[in-house]
Amino acid sequence: MSKGRINSEGSMLTASRTFRFAGCSWAAVERAAHRNEDGVYVVRLSELARERNGHTHAQPR
Repeated sequence: MSKGRINSEGSMLTASRTFRFAGCSWAAVERAAHRNEDGVYVVRLSELARERNGHTHAQPR
């Protein structure tokens, strides 16, 4: 997952907000990320909230 690139200011802001919401933990972001049908990683804030509330594994999609 770390091979992706951020190519716009909007993408950078979204990544920054997501990282902060995850408690500044890329591991939490990676655990919550899922690939959609187009192969794009999607991180739902609800999955990150589960991480923050002590549920260590994201729900499968």
